[in-house]
Amino acid sequence: MTSQKGILIIGADLQGLQAALTLAHLGRNVTLIDKNIEISAPPGNWSDKGKRWNQYLYTQVLYHPLIELLTQTEMIQIKEAGGRSK
Repeated sequence: MTSQKGILIIGADLQGLQAALTLAHLGRNVTLIDKNIEISAPPGNWSDKGKRWNQYLYTQVLYHPLIELLTQTEMIQIKEAGGRSK
């Protein structure tokens, strides 16, 4: 069951990827934005297992039908449904 209301996640780091997948698996539409042109690799001091986990999450996000990934995107302002700025 999917919800019509979507969720915006800012930052496609490990936590952002995991949050997007968790919410999408619960049926929510998710928009994941990141200011960089590419989703960066994890830090070099991560273990091989951590790097593989990060790549797995990234691949799952790319192909999940309820997740939209937008790169080179920054949040400037959020407006409520009534048009007021926050």
